[in-house]
Amino acid sequence: YQPGAGRRPPAIVGRDAPLQSFTRAVGRCELGFGERGQIYSGLRGFGKTVLLNECAAIAAQRGWVVVKMEAVRGSSALRSLTGSLHATLRAEVRRGGQQRLMSLLRVFRSFSMSVDPGGNYSFGVEVAPETGRADSGDAQADLIDLVVELGATMLRLGTGAALLVDEMQQIRSAELSAMNAAMHAVDQGD
Repeated sequence: YQPGAGRRPPAIVGRDAPLQSFTRAVGRCELGFGERGQIYSGLRGFGKTVLLNECAAIAAQRGWVVVKMEAVRGSSALRSLTGSLHATLRAEVRRGGQQRLMSLLRVFRSFSMSVDPGGNYSFGVEVAPETGRADSGDAQADLIDLVVELGATMLRLGTGAALLVDEMQQIRSAELSAMNAAMHAVDQGD
């Protein structure tokens, strides 16, 4: 045991079952099967953040887009998600993914303008918002639009996306409900 606030220890011990479960879930998604989300819980220092980081590495090794965010008490989880997703999409654009992600970038632009009007989310290329998608002002409906577009884009590209949330207990109830509804919508193929 070596506490380190999410820092990878010299060895990951006793975490084979959750890591195998995550790897199976990724594999099932790649085969087109739906999969439930996974939640890791435990006392401070249990290794939840390390587990999330390992899951991120597993997904990234398989070519998935990985969005990792940390919820902060009193802050908007949707703004945090917007910032994390922006960073991920920006990195994909820099790797040459601009054209294949354009529809998703437009829906993201609409969502970000709704959730964080003062935010400046640039991709290094001009991206206009997608009118009529993720721009209603209803956080749940807009998040559903965004996540469904993310899923559809990844499906077209033959890959997947993993959303990993650290400190999930800090998310406000309404935002957690919106995130839950979005995950249900994408899993149901909406």
